[in-house]
Amino acid sequence: MAILNDCSEIFYAELPACAPSFTVKLPGLSPNTDYQWYITDKFGHIYSEAVATDEEGAFVIYADDFPDGFFNPFIGYLKLEVKSNVYYCILETFEVCGQEYSQIFILFKEGDIPALIPCIC
Repeated sequence: MAILNDCSEIFYAELPACAPSFTVKLPGLSPNTDYQWYITDKFGHIYSEAVATDEEGAFVIYADDFPDGFFNPFIGYLKLEVKSNVYYCILETFEVCGQEYSQIFILFKEGDIPALIPCIC
């Protein structure tokens, strides 16, 4: 997985196209805690779901929660944001490779790419 650092609050991630799911394991998310994720596509459509992290602080996003074929290389970048409280505008922040972020831009690509955000530095 390629990591691009544009010196902002945006983390760039690549995931495998057409995967049935992907795991989000962000440093800073607490184990066994409720969160709300938001994914915004290039047209401004927002998809959202309440999730609970597992004992490692990770959660899974499933392709079944989106239109058929949504996780494809032609969808463009998707913006993923995580909030601990749906009623507040405060995004969760997380640190990857020494840089703090609050948003993830996801690009789906063909190939043998781990279905995990973030990948190891």
